[in-house]
This record gives sequence, structure tokens and C-alpha cells, in this order.
Amino acid sequence: MSSYILATSDTLRKTLPFLLLIGLFIHPSISWAQKLTEADIVPLLSQANTYAESADYESGDKLLAKALNLILQYQADNDSLLGLTYFMISKTKHLNGEWEAAAPNMKRAAEYYEKAYGTLSSQNADAVYSLGKIYFDVNEDVDSAYHYLYAALDLYVQMDKKLDIGWNHRAIGTIQAFTKDYAGALASCELAVEYLQAYREECEAKEEPISRSYYLQIGQAYLLMAELYAAINDEERSILLAQRAWQIVEEKEEVHKLMRYYVLNNQAQFHAHRGDYRAALASYQLLLDESEGEKAPSERRVVYKEMAQFYSELKEYEEALDFHQQILDLNTVIQAKDSLHYAETYLEMAKIYRLQADYEKAERFVEDAYSISTFHKKQWRISNAAAEKARLLDQLGKYQQAQEWMEKAITPSYPPESSLEMARLLADQAKIFFHQYQQGNQLERLEEAEKQIDKSLSLIQLFTEETFKRRDFIKEQLNITELALQIKLALYESQGSLKLLEEGFALSESAKVNTLRLTLRENQGAQRAKIPAEIIEQEKVLKGKLAIYRERLHYVAQQNQTTESQRHQWQDSVFLTSTALQALKEQLEREYADYYHLKYDNQSISIDRIQKQLQADEALLEYFVGDEYLFVFLVTPSHVHWQALEGPTAWSENLLRLRNEVMAGGQESEVSAFGQLAHTLYQQVMGKLLSELPEHIKQLTIVPDGLLNLLPFEILFTSPGTQLNSFSAAPYLLKDYTLSYAYSATWLWSDWKKRKRKAEKELGAFAANYETYQIEQNDTLLAAVFQDVVRSGYLPLPGAEKEVQDIAAIFEAEPFLRSEATKSQFEAVAAQYQILHLAMHALIEENAPQFSKLLFTQNTGETENGQLSAQELYNYDLEADLVVLSACNTGLGKMKRGEGLMSLSHAFALAGVPATVMSLWKIPDQTTPALMVRFYQNLKDGLPKNEALRKAKLDYLQETKLDQLAHPYYWAGFMLMGDTKPLSSSWIPTGFWYGLIIILIGFGLYFYFPKNRESSPSAGS
Repeated sequence: MSSYILATSDTLRKTLPFLLLIGLFIHPSISWAQKLTEADIVPLLSQANTYAESADYESGDKLLAKALNLILQYQADNDSLLGLTYFMISKTKHLNGEWEAAAPNMKRAAEYYEKAYGTLSSQNADAVYSLGKIYFDVNEDVDSAYHYLYAALDLYVQMDKKLDIGWNHRAIGTIQAFTKDYAGALASCELAVEYLQAYREECEAKEEPISRSYYLQIGQAYLLMAELYAAINDEERSILLAQRAWQIVEEKEEVHKLMRYYVLNNQAQFHAHRGDYRAALASYQLLLDESEGEKAPSERRVVYKEMAQFYSELKEYEEALDFHQQILDLNTVIQAKDSLHYAETYLEMAKIYRLQADYEKAERFVEDAYSISTFHKKQWRISNAAAEKARLLDQLGKYQQAQEWMEKAITPSYPPESSLEMARLLADQAKIFFHQYQQGNQLERLEEAEKQIDKSLSLIQLFTEETFKRRDFIKEQLNITELALQIKLALYESQGSLKLLEEGFALSESAKVNTLRLTLRENQGAQRAKIPAEIIEQEKVLKGKLAIYRERLHYVAQQNQTTESQRHQWQDSVFLTSTALQALKEQLEREYADYYHLKYDNQSISIDRIQKQLQADEALLEYFVGDEYLFVFLVTPSHVHWQALEGPTAWSENLLRLRNEVMAGGQESEVSAFGQLAHTLYQQVMGKLLSELPEHIKQLTIVPDGLLNLLPFEILFTSPGTQLNSFSAAPYLLKDYTLSYAYSATWLWSDWKKRKRKAEKELGAFAANYETYQIEQNDTLLAAVFQDVVRSGYLPLPGAEKEVQDIAAIFEAEPFLRSEATKSQFEAVAAQYQILHLAMHALIEENAPQFSKLLFTQNTGETENGQLSAQELYNYDLEADLVVLSACNTGLGKMKRGEGLMSLSHAFALAGVPATVMSLWKIPDQTTPALMVRFYQNLKDGLPKNEALRKAKLDYLQETKLDQLAHPYYWAGFMLMGDTKPLSSSWIPTGFWYGLIIILIGFGLYFYFPKNRESSPSAGS
């Protein structure tokens, strides 16, 4: 692989064939002797380029130095040749790790090019463009990078160089992605593709060859867009764009090897955005293996940096430190030990040592990072180092010093007032104030902590509304929310203010609602709400333009030569675009309420309103799982209790042990051992709370969070049960309360979700068959895990057909069995039914839950594969009151901080179904039919959905003859998510109600008119 070409040599490659001959042909004053000398120079430049393409930068650097000496001795006035030589020296220094020398040499190249060719020339524009790339790649100096890139862009536009305009926009998009401005980055990439395609069309019209750079640039543009869409959780579009990139480069055989680097990098980033850091590391390791012998420190440094970050995410700190050390080893090629690249690595190592509580090393490295950053006067690096020093001092309990360092981190020039970094620093400052309060019980410190955390939360909310919702951002929001809950709970306990209680609950709800929104891609909500495509495009364009205009305004504001009129121009553009976007939001709120609420409405349901929604015997139990604490809100119709319990470190191991014991099927479980574990967990997450409940409370609606999503609370033991020898007689929580679950209280009781159901048929029941099921060769995931997702461990579902037939008999309905239980059949009839029952396999894709699938029958000879994904369900508009997923693991999505439980049951909720019964593990085929039939019979008898499911479980426990089958594995996996109201009233046909209304009207007329005639005066009176 050619590192030189991969990283930065597009500009050089397109100009070198011409420029290498410049010294021989264009300078009129060269004597014959000088020409001979110059003929010695040109091969040196050509050989240096050959060394560069083979990544032998040291040899290339020596040749270039020799060439430069010859030129200065014999051709000192040959500006074009000097420009080319300095250009090549800059590129080689850049790639060889001599980063500080790259920019000065490129500036000299630009000066000579401008003298030789003029300002408006490709050579000068290329040098200016390269300066922008160097400032970003070397120092991550965003402002300087934008300055030069925009200057180059203006030159390219004036010369109408479409290829150059395209790759300039892509370079700008790369920086926007780095600053997490995803809307702006996508807009820049789309402009890049637009100009690159225009270049190609121009070449084809003129019958001119298409530059190899075109394929590299458009391939990289598509890959950058693929990474951006992966970052905002739109994995389908990400995959399509990555495929499109490869299709483009396949047209040009010699770019295959070059693009391999970018493809592997894209794969690594794609896996990282999904949280699969192991797969990301594997992609990068493959990249390193394929580039064995590469000598470009700049490239390997980037890869090592990413790998160190992934190991840090996995909390494998020693491995992370090893890669950071390798980066330092690469940095030794730099003579100046105060390079900013050292500062960056030192800071990352300081963070790891702080997390490992190795405070001596942490302090040494952070002080080195701060010293280097200060030397270079890079304010954002100074701020980062000062903030890390403050965190270290805070951890050491030196709070006053920590505050002093935090003041160095927050300056008038950095960070920007409306930025995620400012939100982080304000939260850090709030944490220090909070720790000071805890140490000295000074109320004013606590109030100051609240003031700072409120500012942080406001910025987070602003950031949410104006950018794409990225997983990393949601994770950041949750960390700040946990701190805010700690602060507000402390204030609430000292002041008893109901306002603080409302604010705390709203924070918990906001985190959950944003997690739900994250599951919707930008276009999925639009499709559900039937919004015209042009409106969605307008929304997207306005967001992209707003990001670019703000960026240009910031750029011109930094330039001394900028006129007032230029500043006003971009200020006006920002204002007009912001106004247009706000007007569009107001239109969406008026005309497409569903879409607006899903994307923009951040209002949480109030506690007062929840209390009005609760039944007299019902309580809401809502959890927020932080790193340090488990916050719980207990709401009854007349009382609210807010408490902080021990965090997941205290109980997560017990929860996972209990779940594993249940999923093992009870083969080795003893009642006493199981009961001890189930009771311990009950005490850790519930016990003290339930003692607060009045005796008349018999229903619990639970809003879980984090790992608690994996727990069916029904199986918890309310007492130790150490003397028990029977699972059926165990003191399950199920026996004391009727339980149901919800994704959030706001989601459960939202007005905008309420609607009249139009479905008139009672039950649509499907039982899939897999006798002819074929797995597509390219569906390697399904092929690999299909055998592991079946309920009984075998491919057929022998109990599913009987289960569906028995349920259908209760409602006198015709089920869809075997060859009729297809995806196309479901799509055709699903909206007609009040209840949808799906007895089939489910494939849960834990790293990308939106690709989880229900597997319908796949008939021989049919083209459809029978797979219905959660992603497709987001766009459905169903009329059902209830969906029952009698399949495997339908509630088990990827459990990761900031994502919540994204699963098939969640997808049905987003499709408009108010209640879903789902399974948390593989429930045996021999018990599922018995449970389901009891459940449906209870529904038919008019019981509320939650009570119908509870009674089915209790009846099962009471009637089970073999005690081993009373183990929770056989009955506890099904849980109700969402609305609990009974369905009996909706089963009466619509015609019945019309008839009843007519009869009542008739009775009214009969009784009204005779009485009216008797009381009316006659004509003669």
C-alpha cells in the first residue's frame, strides 16, 4: 500500500508530470550548462517521488534536500521549480513525522507558485489547499485549516475547477465531522459529490480521460458519508454508501489497493459507532497487517490513536497505554520534544492513569501536556489539559485547586459558548462544587453546583435540537443527567421543594425519550407521518446550510482583512436560515404532529398528570441507572418518593447471575439458592421502596433503565424462601402485584399517540413454518446464529401451530398457518386486526437492534426472504391494540449505555401499537401454548391486559404438576410493555354500536313526542 498516495499526494500526483519538466522548458535564461545541471535535478525529484510512493520517506527526504541545494545554487530564480520542490518537501516531512516542518515548507511553495503562475492558478490554489490540510492533520488547528481551505475553495471556484472544488468540499466535511457538526459535514460531502459528478460529466462530454483522483475522491466522499450516517445511527444508508464507494472505484483497477486503506478504516469506524470495539480493533489490525513495513508515522499514528481509544472504551487500559507508547515511539522522529502531538498523547495517558488511580503518573503527564500546549499557545489544548488537571485534583479531594484549574479551562476564547465541550466543562465545574458541598455541607456550594449543571443541561438541549442525535452525544447527556440528579436530589432533601422533584423526574424522562428518538433515522419518522419528500429535503438542506453559514461567519470573523459588509452578509445568511428552519418546525408541528413530537418535542409528562392517569390501586416505579447511583421515582395517586440507591456496581453481577440461572432452564437450580439470589436483588432494587407503598396499591407500572431492562421483576422473591423446596410455592413478586412495563411515562401517556382504532377484525394469528427455509449466502449473520435462536434448540416450532389454532378458536378466527404465514400476507392484512399474534422465530442483532428480524414462512419458489426487520416496522402504521410476539428473545436488544432497549417490541410501539407482549428469553415450546391460551381467554373475559397475563402465570404455577416446570424459565419470560386497558369493549362489532344508537334514538323519540303532544296547547285553546 502506498502511504504517500493514500494520505496526501492527490495534488502532487496530478501536477508532477508537468511540473517535473518545468526547469527544462519554461525558464528562458537557463544556459546549456545550467540545463545539464537541471537535468540532474529533475531525476532527483522523480526518484524522490518514487521513494514517496513506496513509503521510503527518509530516502526521499535526502534526495529532495540535495535537489533543493542544486536549485538554489544553479536555478535560484526558477520560481516554478522551487515551488514544486518545496511542495514535495512539505509533503514528505508531513508523512515522515516531521510535522512542524510541513507548514513552513508549504508556505514557501505557495509563495514561489504565486510568483511563477499568479494568485489565480492551480499550483497556488493546490498549495493553499495543502496548507489547510496540514494545519488540520498536524495541529488539529481548525480555524487555520478552515482559513486556507476556504481560500483555496474561492480560487478553485473562480477557475471553475470542478474536481478541485469537489475534493475541497470533502476536506471541509472531514473537519466538520471532527468537530461533530454532522449536518454540516453531510452537506459538504453532498456538495463534493455534486461537483465530482459534474467533473465526470464534463470529461465524458469532451471525451477526455477521467482522472484517477476522481475515483479516489468520490470514493472517499462516499465513505465519509457512510461513517457520518453510522455515527447518527442510520446504518442502512451507511452500508449502501460504503457499497457505492466500492462500486465507483471498481471502475478503475489501479485504485483498488489505494482504497483498501480507506475501506478498512471505514469498517473500523462503522463497528465503533455500533459499540463493537472488538470488531473495530480487528479491522484496524488487518489494516496494519496489510501495510506491514509501512514507514509513514503520520498514518500509523492515526491508527494507533484509534486503537488506543477503543481499548480505553473496553476499559483495557494496559493495552491502550501500550498503543499510546507506540505513538510516542513514532514521535521520536520529531526533533522538538515540545510537539503538540506529544501533548495529545500525554493527555490521553494522564486520563488513563487517573482512572487507574495512579495519580503520580497522571499528574506528571497532564502537566507535560499543559506545558506543551501553553508553549504553542493552542487555547483548546490548554483548556483540555487544564480541565484534566482539574478532574485529577477533584479526584484527590483538592477542590479549591480544582476550581482554579477549571477557571483556566473555561476562557473567553474557548470553548465556544454553545458547544458540547462547554457543556462538559460546566458539568465538571458543577461536580467540583458538589464535592465541596459534600465535604463541608455548605449550601451555597450546592446552589452554585445547580446553577452550573442547569447551564450545562441547557446547552445539551440546544445541541440536541440543532444537530443529529449521535450515540456518543446521548452517552454524554446521560452522564451529565446523572450528576444533575445527584445535585437536585441533595437540594430536594435539604429544601423539600416540589419544583426540584419535578425537575428531577423530567431529567429521568428526558433521557429515556431521547433514547427512543435515537432509534428513528431521519427518514423513518417522515415515512410514518406521510410527510412529502420535499419537506424532508427542505429540512435537511436548511440544517446543512445553517451549519455551513455559521462556520463561514466564524471564519470571516477571525480575518483581519474582512469587511463589515462581509460579516453582515454571513450574519444575514445565518439569521434568514435559522428563521426559515424555525418556520418549517412550526409547519411540522401544525401539519405533521407525530413527526414533530418524535423529533423536536422535548416536553416530559408532569408528575401531577401522571397521578391523574394512575388508577386508585396503581403506582409508577421509574428508574434511572447511572454509573454511581440508581435513582428511583415512586409515584402513587397521592404521593411521590424519590430515592438514590446503590449503583450497578453493587447489583449488576447479581442481576446477570439471576438471569443466567433462569435462561439455563432450571436444570441445576435449587429453590433455596435461587431464592436467596432473587431476594438479595429484590432488596437492592426494590425492597425498601415497596415498604413506602400503601396496602391498597396492587398494580405496578415499571419504567426500567439500563440492565434492569433484562429483568422480569415478577421473579424477585419478597422474602428469602430459604426453607422452601418448591418453585411453585415461592414468594414471587408476581403473587403480590400485577406488573406491567413502559419505555417511559411520557411515551405511555402521550396525548399525541392516542387515536381511535379502525380495525374491526379481532385476531390475526400467524404461525410460521421453516421446512423450506433457505438462508441467503450473503446473510452470513443469519446463517451463523440461526440455529441458536429457536425456542427448543431445533429449527421447527412444533408447538407454534397448535398454539395459534387454540388461540384462534377462542375468537372463532381463521389463523395464518405454514405457507400462509408469510411476510407479504402480514403486510397485506396486519392493519385490519385489533390483536396480532406472531408465533415464529426472531433473530436479535444485538449490535444493531434495528436490523433484528421476525422470520416468517419462506415458501419454495417465492422471491421474498420472509424477514421483517425492526427497521421496516418503524414505517408501519398499525391499528392493533396489542401485538403478542410469541417468539425467541423478542425483547432482548443490545444493552448499552445510551441506547436503551431497541428491539422488535420497541419497533411495534413506534409503529403505533400501544401494548406489546414480548419474551425476554427462549421460552420452551411445551409451555408457551398453555400460557398463551390462558392469557387470551382472560382477555376474552374482559380482564385488563396486565391482569390477564398475571392470572395466566399464576394459573400455570398452580396447575403445574412437575415442580421443575414451575421454575421461572418456563413462565416468567413474557412481559407486557405499554397500555394495560382491557380489550373487551373493542371486540363488539361496529355495527352493533350503530344498531344500539338507532334503538336508543328510537326510544327517545317514542317517549319524547307523546309527552310533547300532551303538553302542547291545542289550536283552539
